[in-house]
Amino acid sequence: DGVTTIGESAFYDCDNLVNITISETVNYINYSAFSGCTNLTDVTIPDSVFYIGDYAFENCDSLTSITIPESVTDIGDYSFIYCDNLASINVVPSNSFYSSSDGVLFNQPPTQLIYYPAGNTSDYYTIPDEVTTIADYAFAYCVNLTDVIIPSSVSYIGDNAFWGCDNITTITIPDSVYHIGDFAFCCCTNLTSVTLSNNLNTIGNYVFDSCFNLTDITIPDTVTSIGEYAFASCYRLPSITIPSSVTSIGESAFDNCESLKSIVIPKGVTTINENAFLECSGFTGDLIIPDGVTSIGKSAFSGCNNLNKVVLNNNLAAIDDKAFYKCTKLTNITIPSKVKVIGEGAFYGCKNLKKITIKTTKLTNKNVGKKAFKGISSKAVIKVPKSKAAAYKKLLESKGLNKKVKIKK
Repeated sequence: DGVTTIGESAFYDCDNLVNITISETVNYINYSAFSGCTNLTDVTIPDSVFYIGDYAFENCDSLTSITIPESVTDIGDYSFIYCDNLASINVVPSNSFYSSSDGVLFNQPPTQLIYYPAGNTSDYYTIPDEVTTIADYAFAYCVNLTDVIIPSSVSYIGDNAFWGCDNITTITIPDSVYHIGDFAFCCCTNLTSVTLSNNLNTIGNYVFDSCFNLTDITIPDTVTSIGEYAFASCYRLPSITIPSSVTSIGESAFDNCESLKSIVIPKGVTTINENAFLECSGFTGDLIIPDGVTSIGKSAFSGCNNLNKVVLNNNLAAIDDKAFYKCTKLTNITIPSKVKVIGEGAFYGCKNLKKITIKTTKLTNKNVGKKAFKGISSKAVIKVPKSKAAAYKKLLESKGLNKKVKIKK
C-alpha cells in the first residue's frame, strides 16, 4: 500500500510471475512494467489506474484476457503487443476514453481500432462502420485471421497495421483510404491478391515486403512514389504495371522479385534508387530508362541475369556502382554523351556483353570506378570517340578491362 507508480521495466522478464494483484493506490503502470512476463496469466488493473504505458504488457504470452477499468484515460503504444494468447481486451462501459466490442479495443467513441488481440481464434473479422483509423500494429501477428473486411469509413491505415498476418489471403482497401503506413502488410506471407484504394498518393516503405505469395496487385494512377522495399521479396509477383503518375522508385522497391518477367518504367520517373530491381532474375526482354532519369542507383539492376537489352536515355549523367552487375545476358550497351560517372563494378561480370558504344567524352580516372567493365566478354568491341581512343583504352584497362577487348574509334 502507498505505491502510486509501477516504474519502467519494474517486472521486466519476470518469467516466473504467474499472477499479480495491483494495489488500489497505483495510478501509473509505466513503460514495459510487465514486459516479458511470459507466464503471467492473471492481472487485475484497479480502478485507481489512469495510465498504462508503452509496451506495459508486451510479450505476456500466457495472458488470455484483460479488463480496462473506468479510471484509465491513457493507454500507451503497443501496450499488449506480442501477447500471442490474449483473446480479449474488455473495457468497462463507463470508461469515457476507451471502449471494446467482442474483445477488440477501440477509443471512445469508437473511431479508431486500437488493438485486435492476437489470441482471438476467429478467422474472420469485419471492422465496424464507425471506424476511420486502423492504428499502428492494430492487427499485427493475428495469425488466425484469414479475412478482414475494411469498411468505406476507414481513411487511414497505420504503420505495421497487419504485419505478420500470415494467413490473410486477400485484402480490399476501399477508395476512402488515402494513407497506408510503412510495413502495413509486411510479412503477410500468404497474401495473394490486393485491391488498392484509388486515392493513394504513395506506396509506403516496406508495405508489402516479404509477401512471398503475392501475385495480383494493381498500383492506381494516383500514386506518385513507390517507397523503399515496398514490394521487396514478393517472389511470386509475375508482373506489375507502374502507372505514368509515378516519379520515384525507392531503394530496393522490387528487390528480389524473382518472378517479374518485364518492367516498364514510366516516362515521368526521375529517380531509380539503389537496389530498386536487385536480383529480379526473371526479367527478360528490353529495359528502357526514360528521359527524366539522370542517375541509376547502386545495384539498381544487379543480378538481373535474364535481362537482354538496356536502352539508356540521352540525359543520363551517372551509372552508379554495380548498377548492372552480372547481367549475364546483356549483349550490348550504349553509354550516352552526358554520362560523367560509371561506378565501381557497374557492368562487372556481364560475360556476354560484346558491343559497347561510349559516346561521352567526360570519363576520367576519378569518375570511373574499379572493375567497371571487368568480366565482360573477351571478344567485346568498344567503340569510343576518336579523340579519346588512346586515353580510354588506358583508362578502361586500368579499371579491369581485359586487354583482349578491342577499342575502336
